[in-house]
Amino acid sequence: SALITVEKASSARVTFTLPSQEAYQSGMLVVRVDGVVLDADAAVTENGPENTTFTLAVAPAAGVVLKIDYILKK
Repeated sequence: SALITVEKASSARVTFTLPSQEAYQSGMLVVRVDGVVLDADAAVTENGPENTTFTLAVAPAAGVVLKIDYILKK
């Protein structure tokens, strides 16, 4: 797994891309906004089948720290 900072949050961005063309295994993505884990069912949509991006239900405020933890897709 990897805990990384993804693309910079803005008040308009809701879809984010993993770095270096990486992909995550379905159901193995955890998103944190300023250290708070988002509800995987209500706040985060995994964009499959490629699983290289994910979409948040609500755009994070500009300047917040967005980090993810995931298991690499094989």
